[in-house]
Amino acid sequence: MTRIITLLMFSGLPALSMTTCVDIDHTTVVYSDGSGKFVLSVTILDAKTKSNPDEGLAGLLGMCEGFSAISQPTIKKHGELETTTWTIYFQDINKFRVNDPEENRENLLSHTLTRKGAEATLVLRNGMITRMKKRAAEPLKQGEEDKASDDYYRFVLTLPGKIGKVEGWPAPKDRSVEMRLEDSLRFNARKGDAEARKRVDHLSDELKVTWTDADTAAKELETFKTEHAKAVEEWKKVEPRVRKLLESKKR
Repeated sequence: MTRIITLLMFSGLPALSMTTCVDIDHTTVVYSDGSGKFVLSVTILDAKTKSNPDEGLAGLLGMCEGFSAISQPTIKKHGELETTTWTIYFQDINKFRVNDPEENRENLLSHTLTRKGAEATLVLRNGMITRMKKRAAEPLKQGEEDKASDDYYRFVLTLPGKIGKVEGWPAPKDRSVEMRLEDSLRFNARKGDAEARKRVDHLSDELKVTWTDADTAAKELETFKTEHAKAVEEWKKVEPRVRKLLESKKR
């Protein structure tokens, strides 16, 4: 997952380096009108150097498009680990994207939501899986070192109704689908482990899920609208300052 770590370095996370233990979780919560939130959590080991929270906001501002607000980060410590979490709000999941701030803004995450009668279908395109598959397919060269770690990348979709059909995902749990990829999978595939290679080959970077809205979906949407409106007002206060910081980094 070294490429993901590089991306997060751009986001100004404290004490992040290529040798730091990094676990990445993101959960996308979708409501019945296609609005929602993207909750990103990064857990690192031994975060001793603190940075300005605006650094992380500036990094996310540079990576994301089609959003309406980004929350201030929350930080939780558990033993030697520290988890930083941001919530990114959007009004239309079809327009929300996460891009690589480098390499011509290559897309890392995008979505297409469609409806047919009462049934809704969401397609998630995950460029980070594309990159991991490409890296895992490269055999170790003579003398090359590639060390396994216990880092992981986990992503979840939570939807406004019980899930019916999935493609590319593991079995759903009520309203959610989840995938977790260990860094050791890439390592073992590069070493030539047959089971690891088989699993990598079966990974898809385009994942589909279909559901029907629950009876509670309308009420849940109204509750979210209140949360969203508050987040937008808070973002308006900090966005000019954060954008100015982002522009200074581009120079």
